[in-house]
Formats: sequence, structure tokens, C-alpha cells
Amino acid sequence: MRARSKAQTGVETELAASATIPATPALAASAAEVPAGGTALIVISASAAEDRYQLLLAGAPIGSAKNGTGADLAFTTPPINAATTFVIRASRRTADGLKLARDRRVAIGVAGGG
Repeated sequence: MRARSKAQTGVETELAASATIPATPALAASAAEVPAGGTALIVISASAAEDRYQLLLAGAPIGSAKNGTGADLAFTTPPINAATTFVIRASRRTADGLKLARDRRVAIGVAGGG
């Protein structure tokens, strides 16, 4: 049986392929708050070797993407002057050729309420 999808508009269509969506590895910031102008590390624990990871801010990439290795990966944020939410995007191609991307958000504040 082929999978079917129904959009919010009510339009229903048969899907050409389906994918199992794996969980993303745990991630955490080195600190919940940094001094104004400071940076933080965002660490992905036990990165999946099948995934490619990218740090994003407001949808724009920060630095280069990194391939998963099975080990921890770390990204350094740019200087933070106000509470900021960063995104780590984990992406891969499935066996059927679908591009699968999963986003995880990490909020980092500024000490003193910046």
C-alpha cells in the first residue's frame, strides 16, 4: 500500500516515497547565558555519521556545515548581544533519494538581561 498525504488545504495525493525520521542526537549550549558580546559552544552529542549538521541564525548558515562522525561535534556561535535562538539542522538523503532535514533550537541568553 502506498502512503497518502492530505494537505491542510484538503488536497490529497499519493506520495512517491516515504522515509523514517530518525531522532536527532542530544545537543546543548556550553552556557545558558553569556556576557554581552560573548560566544558559546553548541555541542551535538554522538553525531550521526549519516547526517550533515549546520548552525543557523534567522535561517542563514553560520560557518561551514560539518559531517557527522559518531563523535561529538561543536559549533561556535557568533558574538551574542541579546537573547538569541540558534538552530542546528541535521540533514541527510534517504535510500529513496528524499532530503530529510530536522531542526533543533538552542536558546542562549545574555547575562544581565541583554
